[in-house]
Amino acid sequence: TVPPGPVVTPQPESYVYPAGAGCRDIEVAYTLPRVSGLPEPVNGAIVSAGDTVRLVAEASDPDSSVESVEFFTNGESLGMGVRVSDTSPFQLLWRWPTPGSHRLTAKATDGEGASAVSGEVQITVRGVAPTITQPPADQARFVGQSVTFSVTATGSPPLTYQWEKNAVPLAGARSASLDLAGVQPADAGYYRVIVANAFG
Repeated sequence: TVPPGPVVTPQPESYVYPAGAGCRDIEVAYTLPRVSGLPEPVNGAIVSAGDTVRLVAEASDPDSSVESVEFFTNGESLGMGVRVSDTSPFQLLWRWPTPGSHRLTAKATDGEGASAVSGEVQITVRGVAPTITQPPADQARFVGQSVTFSVTATGSPPLTYQWEKNAVPLAGARSASLDLAGVQPADAGYYRVIVANAFG
């Protein structure tokens, strides 16, 4: 008769092949991957929401290869790191980080499916006040025509908009563009938009 095949059960520090008919216990030890604390960014760093934050993690495994490193902030994934060679650290560029306090970690996974998590690095992200990069342009129209004013702005989201005519707020005009259909002489005037967020 042919003995049943062994069952492989992953354990924290080893794989164990239970005994079966005609089989012996076999224990194969393996080493978990190692991931250092993040050398970048520096613990306690203060950055702006408009910055690009470079995340770096050193990871290794003596008896296997590190297949991936995933970066997290406050327990939520930021994405998978990449590296340019087998000996370089894993890196991730975090663009437009959200304002607030962040606890950054990295999780390394090796070819055996085992994983390890780095220690935390804490940083603070300051919000960025709005900056208008493209203001509304002056326009001239004949009676009955339509006109659209628009604005482009950057800053920490969410951004809010309020259009005004002759310094008086226009009801419902709260987007990045203002459309006026069938303009009349009474529509002539000075139009502007106020862009704001929690930081300015």
